[in-house]
Amino acid sequence: MPRGVAATLAWGAFIVGAVVALAVLPERLVANSGLSAAQRQDYLADARILVLQAAGGVILLVGALFTARQLTLNREGQVTDRFKAAVDQLSSPSATTRTGGIFALHRIAIDSSRDRDAITEVLVSFVHEHRSHRLEIMDALGVDVQAAINVLGRRPGASAERYRLDMSHCNFADADFSRKNWRYADFSYSEFSFAKFIRANLEKACFAGSQVTSGSFRAASACGFRVKPITRFG
Repeated sequence: MPRGVAATLAWGAFIVGAVVALAVLPERLVANSGLSAAQRQDYLADARILVLQAAGGVILLVGALFTARQLTLNREGQVTDRFKAAVDQLSSPSATTRTGGIFALHRIAIDSSRDRDAITEVLVSFVHEHRSHRLEIMDALGVDVQAAINVLGRRPGASAERYRLDMSHCNFADADFSRKNWRYADFSYSEFSFAKFIRANLEKACFAGSQVTSGSFRAASACGFRVKPITRFG
């Protein structure tokens, strides 16, 4: 049943119930009370006022809940529009526009916890699209890719994630991963020539088969990860 029809039926049922209550309850409250006719009329009037007040309270409560629901739906709609606009920017030929879209997604991730996983997947896909080893021609690391790395490294809720961030099979030459959270990240089979991981959180990060040439891991937090086993070239 459509939500609007269900709401209309619910309101109709409530109104009918209120009318019935107004007509029946006061009579039941004073029935067999032994009151005089005048007292009975006074009590009936008071009982009807009581029923009306109760119905008014219910209406106010339902109205408040309805308003809150509408505000939530409006906010979700705004987030959806912002998300779509930011994703559209990622396909722009302009690196500046793409960078703006990346930071817009970061802002949405801060505002909307339910969209964080989707935003992470979009940004990871963006990184792979521009830095995958499968690309025949690869330019130097752009400001947009570095922006995506920065946003992924400080994504909200990263400490509670139960999956590996897939940063594998990419060329990260000259990239800066410093002072970011890469806990559980999968960097396997990637190129890290002159990359920086200064003061980065690399707890249980995976670098299997990766190439590190003159990379900097100074003061990186590396519980469960050791730089030594990484394959080094040059």
